[in-house]
Amino acid sequence: MLARRSIQAGMIVRGASRSRLGVVTGCADLHFYLRKGLLNPERHAALYSEIADLVGGEIILRRGTESLIDPSKATHEGPVAHTKPIYSLPTASAQS
Repeated sequence: MLARRSIQAGMIVRGASRSRLGVVTGCADLHFYLRKGLLNPERHAALYSEIADLVGGEIILRRGTESLIDPSKATHEGPVAHTKPIYSLPTASAQS
């Protein structure tokens, strides 16, 4: 089973055809939010159940744009966590 904390802000989201759909901007309990591009304000949400695989730090969805939903229609079941990728966290040696 996929752990919710496996999904981090900044991860690239791709459809089943491997076309780029966007970048993760935040995570909630049942879904995660993504944005089409850095300067593109178009935002979407996708359910965790739509994730087919995690490959090389990228999320592969079961379908293409059909997997995406309007964020205003997404169930707001809890606070959104704007997590940072694990590789960007400071190491213990850097804190000394």
